[in-house]
Amino acid sequence: MKITAKFGGTSLCDARAMEKAARIVTENGDRKYIVVSAPGKRFPDDDKITDLLYRAYEDGNYSPVFDRFAGIAHDLGLDPDLDEAFREIERETPVRGKDYLASRGEYLCARLFSDYIGFPFLDAADGIRFFPDGMPDIPETAKTLRALLAPYSRAVLPGFYGSDGHSTVFTFSRGGSDITGALVAAATDSDLYENWTDVDGVLSADPKIIDNPVFLDIITYDELRALSAYGATVLHEEAIAPARDAGIPIRIGHTGKPEKPGTLVVPARDVPIPFVGLSAKSGFAVVCLVGSRPAELAEKAGEALRAIGETDVPVCIREEDHACFLCVEEEKKSECLRRIYAGLTEEKHEKKRTKENENAC
Repeated sequence: MKITAKFGGTSLCDARAMEKAARIVTENGDRKYIVVSAPGKRFPDDDKITDLLYRAYEDGNYSPVFDRFAGIAHDLGLDPDLDEAFREIERETPVRGKDYLASRGEYLCARLFSDYIGFPFLDAADGIRFFPDGMPDIPETAKTLRALLAPYSRAVLPGFYGSDGHSTVFTFSRGGSDITGALVAAATDSDLYENWTDVDGVLSADPKIIDNPVFLDIITYDELRALSAYGATVLHEEAIAPARDAGIPIRIGHTGKPEKPGTLVVPARDVPIPFVGLSAKSGFAVVCLVGSRPAELAEKAGEALRAIGETDVPVCIREEDHACFLCVEEEKKSECLRRIYAGLTEEKHEKKRTKENENAC
């Protein structure tokens, strides 16, 4: 079996987190190709490395970034030549621009992590291709990345960025290391793509809004892509297509709880379920409802909102095979989500209670 594993920023935020990630890698010899994000927050009010890099681009102060990486290296017992890397970043940034600097968090993290676990380091700029306008060139990436990785049975790569094949570095949108991981999984014909993060897996709703949402042990590519496109942040929406097209299942797991099964993302369910989950984006209130009968979900959502006095029935702006999308007022988004969720899940519980009563009789 061959596994590509991607570790998110929280999973690599400091030396202790990196040690946990390293144990996950080394305890299973099937984990061959590792993709890393830049170190994330260590505590709620902390800064992510990527945010510090964007700030450094504006004010020229690289010290917070360099000091943090030097600290991680020291705490891991490593002695890499980071000073030369730091000088190169300061020298090249005025010439190569903002995306180049933003990408250095993943670059330095991959350098450290590869040194720590003893895997070869490969630069994503040599395998991930972008068009000159900054759009990802996925067909070319499939060829260049496969050629880059072919000589290596194991490797660590930085996520989030690539290049035009020359000196210009481009980045994906934030969270784009997920995309890199999926592309690496496809290029190496991996049997599984693992995405390690700071949550147990996928929930049926945002727990900051919905109390006790259902944990989803299995979800399909299409269901997760729909939820991710409209607010769910557990996996970047553009990371799903490369894995889906290559037929590679995705496992989303918690770095701090590697023994838990997490959520498995698969092509299809054996038995479709009417309601999978919902999500919503801020800034404009588009609610995504995922399930096997989207038109029915839209109708029931409207019923749930009318029951609390919402006279304006939500507009169904689009339907897909596994989802429908509703518009609600932005200021009422959270309350609408709670009411829709309650309305859809209550029916399921009622059916379960009815069946149990019938069996009891």
